[in-house]
Amino acid sequence: MALVSNVSNAFNPAAVLHSIGSRLGNMVAVFAEAQSRRDRIMDLLDKSDEDLAKMGLRREDIVHHVFGDRIFV
Repeated sequence: MALVSNVSNAFNPAAVLHSIGSRLGNMVAVFAEAQSRRDRIMDLLDKSDEDLAKMGLRREDIVHHVFGDRIFV
């Protein structure tokens, strides 16, 4: 009886580079999104309570407002 396998153990440098590039790209995207949200929070914290009220926000709701699409409480 013969054992036949289609699995190849060959090293594929192009696949490795593609994988590394994809992971780095994802890391940059995640970092950029985090920075953007942090900047938005800081901008809102710099506003007065009156300005926040005009926007329909309270100071304690800023983080939930900025991360509302990511955090479900």
